[in-house]
Amino acid sequence: MAQLPDVADAENGPSLAELEVIARRLSEAHDVLLRALESAEKG
Repeated sequence: MAQLPDVADAENGPSLAELEVIARRLSEAHDVLLRALESAEKG
C-alpha cells in the first residue's frame, strides 16, 4: 500500500502535481470500491 507524504513538513511536502496524483488515485480507488459494493448488493 502506498504511503502518503507527511504533510506536517510543508517545506518538504508534496508538490501540487503529487497531490493531484494522490487525489486521482483516491478517486479511482473510490470508484472501484463503489462498483464492488454495488455488485455485492446485487448478488
